[in-house]
Order: sequence, then structure tokens, then C-alpha cells
Amino acid sequence: MFRIVKIVIFFLCISTYAQAQLLSDEKYRSLVDTMKSLPTDSVNKLLVRYLSLDSCSRFDSARIVMLLGNNKTVSGDLDEALILYNQAIELFAPEDGYLWEVKARLNVSSIYSDIKEYTNAGNQLFKVKEIVQQNNDTTYKHKVSEYLAHLFYSEGNIDSAFFYMEELAGVYQNWKDTFAMSRVYNNLAVLYKIHEKYQKALFYNKKSLGLSLKKDDESAIAESYNNIGMCYEGLYGNSNNNNYLKQALHFYEESALLKMKSTKKWNSAIANLARLNRQLGNDKKADEYYDQLEALGRKDISAESLDVYRNQMLHNLNEGKIIEAAFYFALYDSVINDIQKLQEKDFQQMLLNQRKLFQARKIEQEQQLKIQEEHQQRLIIENKQFITQTVLVIFAFVVIGFFYYLRQRNKYLNLKAEQENKQLKDAVLRTQMNPHFIFNALTAIQNSVLKEDQLVTASYVSRFARLIRQTFNFASVDRISLEEDLNALRDYIDTQKMRFGDRFDYEIITNENVKVDEIFVPPLILQPLVENSIQHGFKGIKKDGFITITVVRQDCCQVRFEVKDNGVGYHPECKDDKEHALSILKGRLALFHPGDEETFKIENIEGGGTKVSYVLTFFDHV
Repeated sequence: MFRIVKIVIFFLCISTYAQAQLLSDEKYRSLVDTMKSLPTDSVNKLLVRYLSLDSCSRFDSARIVMLLGNNKTVSGDLDEALILYNQAIELFAPEDGYLWEVKARLNVSSIYSDIKEYTNAGNQLFKVKEIVQQNNDTTYKHKVSEYLAHLFYSEGNIDSAFFYMEELAGVYQNWKDTFAMSRVYNNLAVLYKIHEKYQKALFYNKKSLGLSLKKDDESAIAESYNNIGMCYEGLYGNSNNNNYLKQALHFYEESALLKMKSTKKWNSAIANLARLNRQLGNDKKADEYYDQLEALGRKDISAESLDVYRNQMLHNLNEGKIIEAAFYFALYDSVINDIQKLQEKDFQQMLLNQRKLFQARKIEQEQQLKIQEEHQQRLIIENKQFITQTVLVIFAFVVIGFFYYLRQRNKYLNLKAEQENKQLKDAVLRTQMNPHFIFNALTAIQNSVLKEDQLVTASYVSRFARLIRQTFNFASVDRISLEEDLNALRDYIDTQKMRFGDRFDYEIITNENVKVDEIFVPPLILQPLVENSIQHGFKGIKKDGFITITVVRQDCCQVRFEVKDNGVGYHPECKDDKEHALSILKGRLALFHPGDEETFKIENIEGGGTKVSYVLTFFDHV
């Protein structure tokens, strides 16, 4: 009852959620996780409901159709799953990304392997391999190898399957991909079991089981239990050690319970329990397990099911139950016929592929012959025109050389004019001083005079006069020492402190290996950043402001500047004069050394404030 209520509530929630926004990547993953906890019928209804929505886009439809295919695969309806996967492949477009098509084709290949249509399975894998190689995707290249190993195993080509699996084990161990490692270990164990190397198989099965238990993957755990049981059964057959027999029965039972929880299709663990108990003479238990298999109501096309039907047929014959024996013989014969039909279908598909390949090669040979004939004719024409073409080539080289010379000369003149123009603009920008700043500074000095604080006023006037003189001196030079620039910056900040009534403070930190008198930089290279902190960063804050200017030697020819404040932070959506000042600063960096402007970075500090940094290269300016 509780489960039904849970499903109803989920459908109500999903209806509102689907109308609001259909399948973002995050919601798609959430939907996939939710599907794991719902019955297959409920999942099918939910996905069909999604498809019926008007807001369902092509890409959404493709992903939902692929999920429907996954659901059909879980429920055992492989024919319908194939149809859905192929529909999804048709719906996915290049702009959706190649991985969606790859995932769908891998699912199709897996189904073809399971139903023994090996040629079709191989065709899908070769198509996936081509897509993956075009996109240089190493991860899916190895996934294709894993599917190829499964295909070779299904075909009975154990040596090829071994080759791919052992290679993949090393790759997944390096990647630390536990899910993939679990699968590969399990598959290696199956291959060793086929060669009757049961101890080696048991070793890999237990490694796989350990990884599956960590991930709490019940499906993989069930498969590992079943395979471990088969290993112990093999060891029992070789030694008649009853401890091995007990272990085999124990792990088969554990596997059967887990498999019954997750799926209602053919249960190989129950089949193994039925077969083994029959061999041991435990007919009552064997019959109970065979009844459980029949209750699943699904015929399985595999060697394992053939073994079950044959054992039941022989047992009933020995018991004199002719009708029951005939029933199991009919099932046995039906599976044999189905396998033969699939093999015939696969053989016909292989012949069709060979015919297509022959036709393609024939067309290719005809095209090659035609190309060779055209090539011979072209050689004849080229020989006749050789002298004329030689003259034309020489003339063309002369003309191209002349135009190249003119182009390079014009380029040089343009670059020279542009450089001079930039230098002129830079010099003009350096000579500018914000009139508001001058006016406000003078107003602050006037207020100090009115307060009759003569010493403070004299200090302010001296500092302000020095700042004005420095600014005019800097206008006539391209670069100054870092020491001069930092001194001017201190005068500027102290003047601003005077204006704002000491409502903020600052510190300048220089790394010990920064020789400020030997490093030359563009004048006032830090002043715009400090001005932004004062004018914009501290605007409206209720605490005292603080600015930290840090100068660090980056390497032999670079210094890194950083300005941090505890103001309101950086808001790029607010376009004002600070953005213009920053653009000018980046332009000056590019002019001083191209590429330095790319290091310019603005970040908001957690808890409030802004950090601005950049790197300045001075190797060609010292």
C-alpha cells in the first residue's frame, strides 16, 4: 500500500516538474535514478507521458525513447528494445554530441550479441569504433573493446575475448574505474572457468565481488555470487570435496535471492540449483527449483536453458512420466530451432554484408581505373603546356614578389604610425588628472585650514604638491622605476585619506627579491586600481576600508601586482567610469608588453571585497 501511494505522489510531482521544464541534464539523471526504484510498467507509463507533452523537444524525445529501450531490455522485450534504440539513433542529431548515438549503438550491439545475431552486433561495434576514432575518444575506445570481448565470448572465440579483457583490466586499474574493473574481473573469471582454471576464476570473481559490495550494486553482486558458485562446483567436480559443494550451493542460493529481487526474467542461479540438486539426487529440491523457473514464464535461448530442459526430460523419462518428458523435449526442440533460426539469420546477414562489400570494392576499383585514365590524360596535357606554364609561373612570382614588397612596406609604415599613435595616446592619458580629485583634495585642505590645524595642513599641502609635480614629471617619460611609482602611489593614497577623513587605511607589501630601484614600469601603473577601490569599493560600506597592495617577483623578468580591498565587491553589470579606467590600464599593459593584458584578472573575495591582479614583463625595459 505504501509503495502505491509513493508511486502516485511521484507521478503528481513529475507532472508539475515536466510542465515547468523538460529534461535538463540534471533532471534527466534524476529521472534515470528514479526509474531504478519503480516497476517496469510504471516506468513505461511515465516515459510515454513525457513523450506526449507539447514541450517535448526532438532531443528530449530521443533521450526518452532510449530510456524506453532500456526499460524494455530490463523487462526482456528485446525486439521492442531494438526498435526503440534504432528510433533514438535516428532522432539524435550531430549537435546533440556523438556520445548519445554511441550509447544507443552499444546497446543495440549488446542485444544482437545476446540474441546471437553476431554479424549485426559486429556491424554496430565497427560503426561505433569509427565514430570514436573520429572524435579521438580514448574512454569509449576501450568501451568498444569491452563490447568486442563480449561479442567474441558469445561467438565462442575465447582467445580473442581473453586478449581484449586482459588489456582492459590494466587500463581500468590505471583509471581506478571500479565499476568497469568489476565487470572486467567478472568476465575474466568466466573465461578462466571455461578453461577449467577454477582457482584463477575464483580469484577474479572475488575481486569483482569486493568492488561490487563497496558500490552496493546488487545486480553485479548477484552475478558474482552465481559465478563463484560455478567455480566451487567445478572444484567439487575435480576433487569430490564436500566443502566445495556446500560453498557452491550457498553462493547459488544467495545469487538466486538477489536476482529474484531485481528481475523476473530467466534466473540462471535457480537453474544451477535445480541442475546441481538433480545431479546429487535431491529430486524434491530440484523439482522445487524447476517449478520456480517455470513460474517465471519465460523461455530463454541459451545453452543453460537447453541443459535445464534436457535434464528435466531425462529425469521424467527415468521416472516413467512420458507426458512431462515430451513437454520438456518440446521446449528443448523449440530452443534448438530458435537457435538455428538465429544462426541462419546471422549467416544470411553475413552473406548480405559480403555481397555489399563486394559491390563496394567493385565500384571502388572502377573509380580507381577511371581516376588512372584521367591522370594519364592530364599528364599528356601538362607536358604540352609545360613551357607556357613555366613562363607564367616566373611572371607570377615576379608580380607576387613586387606586391609582397609593397604590402610589407605598407604594413611597416602602418605599424609604425599605429605605434606612434598609441604612444601619443598613452602620454596624453598619463598627463590627465581627474579634476574631481583635485577639487576634492583642495576642499579637504581648505577644511583643514579652517580647523586651524597648521601642521596637518602643511603636511597635506606638501604631499599634494609633490603628487602634482610627480604627475607632470611622469607625463614626459615612458617608464619610471618601481620605487618612484610606489612613492607616488603612497602620496596619492595619503591625499585620498585626507579627503575621506581617514576612513580607510592601506599597506604596501613588496617581496624581498623585488629590487624596486632596478625594475622599470609604466608610470602610475597601480593608481587606477587603488582609485577604483577608494571611489567604488568603499562606497556605502559601514566599516573602515583597507587596501593591500602586493608586489611579488614572478621570475627573472616578471613582477606580479595585486590590489585587494574589503569593499562592496566587483559588479561587472554596473557599467561606469571604473570600467573605462580598467580598459585603459589593460591597453597600457598590452602596449608595454603584448600578452600581459591577458593576465589581468578581477575576482570577488569571499566575505566581501575585490582582488585585482596582473603580471608585468619588464625584461626588455630594464
